Amino acid sequence: MDDLVGKHIETLAEYFDQLYMVDSQTHIYRGVARSEYELIPAIGRYKSKNFESRLVFEHRILEEFQIRAVRYLKSHPSNDFEWLFLAQHYGIPTRLLDWSTSPLVALYFACDKDLDKEGAVFSTEMSLWYS
Repeated sequence: MDDLVGKHIETLAEYFDQLYMVDSQTHIYRGVARSEYELIPAIGRYKSKNFESRLVFEHRILEEFQIRAVRYLKSHPSNDFEWLFLAQHYGIPTRLLDWSTSPLVALYFACDKDLDKEGAVFSTEMSLWYS
């Protein structure tokens, strides 16, 4: 789908047709409710005066989540990454950006909200994103 940047797809059948051009074993997908959205994690969309204040906010909100969540957990995350994954799961703004190996999951998130707006599905090769 990298060569389909900005391609407008009207039907589910067209979407499936485009998927046949992609190696599903090497791509990841992200669906967004509005096509004008950029690939920016929730914490990056936080309005702040400067980078330092965003870091302070990020630290405080994650710390507050850890304090409040610990009593409800059967097992505690063992490192900062696990805490970030857990916080992301519960809707806390983090620096993580959710991707899926399923183009259908991405399509669901592109169509789940704002039905009067045009959603979008992003696709990239895993190796490019991970590097």
